[in-house]
Amino acid sequence: MGNIRYGVPQGSILGPLLFILYINDLPKTMATSANPVLFADDTSMIITNPDPMEFTKSLNTNSTKINTWFKSNSLSLNVDKTHFLQFYMRPNPNYDFIPYYEDKQITKVETIKFLGITLDSNLS
Repeated sequence: MGNIRYGVPQGSILGPLLFILYINDLPKTMATSANPVLFADDTSMIITNPDPMEFTKSLNTNSTKINTWFKSNSLSLNVDKTHFLQFYMRPNPNYDFIPYYEDKQITKVETIKFLGITLDSNLS
């Protein structure tokens, strides 16, 4: 087995604790317009803004900051496991967009399982 130069060894007893310590500063990189939620190795970012232009600006700003943090910590975002759920207050939203991360489209979903609870775009 080779030497581990960075990261957290998988399968070790201390692995979960070391991983949490390793990513502990990730929420500090996000702008105040985003609320990070970290649970084990799952990370979510909640952005709320009724103004579509400000919402998009906040999403782009935070995506750039997260991308910089990942690169500086020798990590990468698995875009195939990354999903986007837009909550609607009205039945017919007039603002719909497709988010991207490093020129890769983030999959938009209508329902998502979040910490054991299934959420949909209408919060029903």
